[in-house]
Amino acid sequence: MRKFIYFFPLLFFSFPSILLAQKKTEIIWDNYGVPHIYADNEKEMFYAFGWSQMQNHANLLLELFAQARGRASEYIGQQFLPSDKQIHLFNIPDSAASHYNKYRGNGKIYLDAFVKGMNDYADVHSDKVDNVLKAILPIQPTDIIAHEIRILCLEFLGRSDIYYSSMELSKGSNAYAIAPSKSASKNAMLVINPHMMWSDYSLFLEAHLTAPGINIYGASLVGQYNLIFGFNEHLGWTHTVNTIDAADTYVLTLQDGGYLLDGKTTSFDKKTVTFKVKQKDGSFIQQEIEFKYSKHGPVVGEKN
Repeated sequence: MRKFIYFFPLLFFSFPSILLAQKKTEIIWDNYGVPHIYADNEKEMFYAFGWSQMQNHANLLLELFAQARGRASEYIGQQFLPSDKQIHLFNIPDSAASHYNKYRGNGKIYLDAFVKGMNDYADVHSDKVDNVLKAILPIQPTDIIAHEIRILCLEFLGRSDIYYSSMELSKGSNAYAIAPSKSASKNAMLVINPHMMWSDYSLFLEAHLTAPGINIYGASLVGQYNLIFGFNEHLGWTHTVNTIDAADTYVLTLQDGGYLLDGKTTSFDKKTVTFKVKQKDGSFIQQEIEFKYSKHGPVVGEKN
């Protein structure tokens, strides 16, 4: 793998010194909009990565985090109520809070730094943030975790089962490696082709991250603080869509207000969530939604 020792013609950008504990941390943007981040330590590197993501996609990120909270219908409008219902059906906010409470050591430090970089960008460049979306600020570490759970579990893995329909994307992607003996340059090559949409939660942000002992180039889905595709001086990594059995769907027989389980009528567990839903005229209405759970998991659909 080649090291990055040169750049395309550059647009330089540096943080005001009040924003960073380490004044040497720098973001250099190339002509393709890729941030090349140079930091004295990992904490500042992730801080700068959060700043970079907001500089490129502030409004999209805030919309995605509103959905991850299950409150997008409150912040933005009633068109997001189905999304909010699904988030609460699968208890995503509670799950994110539980995960964050277990974070220790560097993992927590890096995530907190990433979030601080995002919030500091929004504070300094509030004019770049849509006025409607400012109510979502400040971003919380649990927003990042909830966003990742939503995307990985509900959209990537369980989507077809949850919606009982085919995915928006055809199931397919590919990656292949070329050995030095098979390449004209005599360098190893890794080709990454993830077959993703170029919008919404599946938008990628390309970045170059460096800190002492770290020099990685790759891409992250917006709102995530790790590069899920990439390479360094020693290796490259990627993933493809796998034909794994990612979710199980159960068809239940309804009986006497409950369902049959092992030949006996069993009651559903239930919870009620009150949604604050923004209307087109800017007013709000409250709507109570009841969710049902069997011993197998959340009830995602019901008929007859």
